[in-house]
Amino acid sequence: MARFGDLSKPESLAAAYAGGTRMLLISIGGGSLPRPVAHKNAIDAAVKAGVKQIAYTSWIALSKGDASGIGADHAQTEEILKNSGVAWTFLRNSIYADQLIPQAAKMVADGSFVLPAKVNRLGYVTRKDCAAAAAAVLSTPGHDNKAYNITGPELVGPAEVAAAASEATGRKIEAIPAPKNAPPAPSFGGPALEVVSTAVADLTGRPATPVRTLFAANKDKLLGSSQ
Repeated sequence: MARFGDLSKPESLAAAYAGGTRMLLISIGGGSLPRPVAHKNAIDAAVKAGVKQIAYTSWIALSKGDASGIGADHAQTEEILKNSGVAWTFLRNSIYADQLIPQAAKMVADGSFVLPAKVNRLGYVTRKDCAAAAAAVLSTPGHDNKAYNITGPELVGPAEVAAAASEATGRKIEAIPAPKNAPPAPSFGGPALEVVSTAVADLTGRPATPVRTLFAANKDKLLGSSQ
């Protein structure tokens, strides 16, 4: 049965959380309140309702002490949760591998991609693996006051994306080096996101999903109109 609860309306949360003992707090993307404030509303209400463990979907860069950018909100939320008095579990998620599918589809359609001089290789993880890891920490013992780096099994950059897309579709994809004087390509990430762990396998009992496996399962999307 669905229950109404709005993080910007703390008075609505007591009834929403009533009877619960464990909670997964999924970081919100935005709203009328700053994220840490909204998250604190959720945490405070959960504590009052008798919740004993709160797992929070945090940010992978915090594993290397980088609280810049979006990490600031996650770092604040982690501190709020640590000071809440209940058992906490931090699921420091990497970037979702699912977001690579449109990028790979464009590579397939173009038959090529531009390889920047400087490349960020990230431990992309599927949403399904993130969900499975979260379910594991809430349904099995031994995760109180622990932080887990939730990543895929390998570091992946544009070249690895192209190789996996080519393998999944059978289409050749050529790497074109960026011109020497070209401005830096827009990129996301950095050294703090270059993290790979075995947490998904450790928590769920099965290995994290490689990008090539994700692409094989989404071959039709990769081919798109180029079929």
